[in-house]
Amino acid sequence: MVGIRLVGVSKVYGRVRALDRVSLEVREGELFMILGPSGCGKTTLLRVVAGFEVPEEGRVYFGDQDVTFLKPYMRNTAMVFQNYALWPHMTVFENIAYGLRIRRRQLGLSDEEIERRVREALKLVRLEGLEDRYPLQLSGGQQQRVALARALVVQPKVLLLDEPLSNLDAKLRLEMREEIKRIQSSLRITAIYVTHDQEEAMSLADRIAVMNRGRVLQVGTPREIYSKPSNLFVATFIGRSTYLVGEVAEVVGDRVKLRVDSQVLEGFLAPGYSVREGERAVAIMKTEDFSVEGSGNTLEGVVEMTMFIGMFNQVKVRVGDQRITALLEPSLDIQPGQRLRLSIRPSDVSVFPLTGWEEEVFA
Repeated sequence: MVGIRLVGVSKVYGRVRALDRVSLEVREGELFMILGPSGCGKTTLLRVVAGFEVPEEGRVYFGDQDVTFLKPYMRNTAMVFQNYALWPHMTVFENIAYGLRIRRRQLGLSDEEIERRVREALKLVRLEGLEDRYPLQLSGGQQQRVALARALVVQPKVLLLDEPLSNLDAKLRLEMREEIKRIQSSLRITAIYVTHDQEEAMSLADRIAVMNRGRVLQVGTPREIYSKPSNLFVATFIGRSTYLVGEVAEVVGDRVKLRVDSQVLEGFLAPGYSVREGERAVAIMKTEDFSVEGSGNTLEGVVEMTMFIGMFNQVKVRVGDQRITALLEPSLDIQPGQRLRLSIRPSDVSVFPLTGWEEEVFA
């Protein structure tokens, strides 16, 4: 196991700045998630850690060792890819053993030691008895387990996972999440996992780095990222959030009243920010925090759409010329076209200044 540090890392492709002075620390033995939308620089960051890309600026450290210009095969990392990358003409056993066999001389491995390690890896990923099958004879979940076993069998210092579950169906994704968490926890291996799926990140991570446009915007535990977003992008990207833009009508300490159309919405300033009367600001709310009979703020609008999603009715409501989404009790009979009054507590409303974030969030 080893901790990882990136210090001021930048990577440029032509006119595109894929990584923009990224600095972060991955602790020894933790499962660290890199979360963000497509094209935000997640995979580029992972490739820099792996050594597949060399940054134009900055340094990469494994522990106290500067590995910025070290070749990939000298870093003792292993990667699990989105598309599995299994050899179709090799059996499960041969696929898992491949990395050990090409390092046989370097590691001084006998055939018996290779077989022992492969058997242990098969047991770890619960694929005993399937070692003589070929990849095309396996399900998607089983193929991903083979890819994971192939990465772990070489006993890497760092495990790198690039959206490893995105090709699986919903049920298999849930199963493999549990398997990855179980395996990583049992081995306590340092792991960096790239995903665009926030539920995946929340359920697996010890800590999460949220990225956008090549920058790391916030690092924290899942609970910190969800409940205390440090900026407007994170607040709108994490969780099921909805928002209203309005004009600041009153500021008293950290309590803010926001005029939205002809209605007033009260909330609390996000930590570290300030607004003044007359400025434009945005109120961020979690969709699950609304009710139709609660106390606090009341917002009235016209229902445009309803969707039954099991535990909730998802309701889209037009408030003036804006739209918000609320998750309400499934037993409520709500129909498009009716006027609806929604309630939300001021403590559940986070207010951010809008200036400087319009393009970042609302483009």
